[in-house]
Amino acid sequence: METILSATGLLTPGVEYGRVAPLADDADPVKAVGAVVPVQTHSLNVGVLTEPGQSFPDTDALITRLRGVAIGVRTADCIPVLLYAPDIEAVAAVHAGWRGTVGDIVGVTVSRLEAMGADAGRIMAHVGIGICGDCFEVGSELAVCFEDAGLGAFVLPGPFTDRLTGEPMDPDRRHIDLRCANVSRLLRRGIPEANISVAPECTRCSEIAPGPCAASVAGSGMTLAVGSEGKSAARSGVRLPSWRRDHGTTRRMLTWIRLREECPS
Repeated sequence: METILSATGLLTPGVEYGRVAPLADDADPVKAVGAVVPVQTHSLNVGVLTEPGQSFPDTDALITRLRGVAIGVRTADCIPVLLYAPDIEAVAAVHAGWRGTVGDIVGVTVSRLEAMGADAGRIMAHVGIGICGDCFEVGSELAVCFEDAGLGAFVLPGPFTDRLTGEPMDPDRRHIDLRCANVSRLLRRGIPEANISVAPECTRCSEIAPGPCAASVAGSGMTLAVGSEGKSAARSGVRLPSWRRDHGTTRRMLTWIRLREECPS
């Protein structure tokens, strides 16, 4: 196994989900899971996987009803969103960067699930690890884009202190809470608040402390493991892939979901 940090859990009985973060530049989280992942371009395009081996260029969300097949999205600050529609037994993985959030990629995906017969009021959603509002510093033009899209409540005024350095951040720049903006999008599409879970960590500033192999991730219902050729790799803390923190990084975290092979009894 390549050097990776992975966590897996059950969104609900019969639906497995997780995240895989590379701890080395050459580690391949997609290979580690065997997931189907689209070629992401910050579009609003949603693909539907109906048979293994399909490819999805220019696509930022995937839906499937295939059992035992993981689908996922790559991120390095953007927000991954996972959906499960129990009435049609379908799962979805969504890549929501700032463009996708403004354009409502999660809403487009929910609409696609509804067109397939899903009831939005029964959909379960997990908003995965992405950049936090304190760290996502933007210019005034981008702040205006969010305000024009009806997301002005998630444009945050300063001042902010850099969580990595402890230094004051530029008071003239605004901050955006991408996670809460996507939660708002989900709520507007009729998904109950009780059906939405949100990962609290930030890709830029959080430090994940894996400890021993197969440790429990507190409060998440997930199991975390560190692997390197099958051996545990103890580390005091690991930074997740972040474009804002490490400009030019090629590392990407994979967030994935799949229907388990057997239906729960």
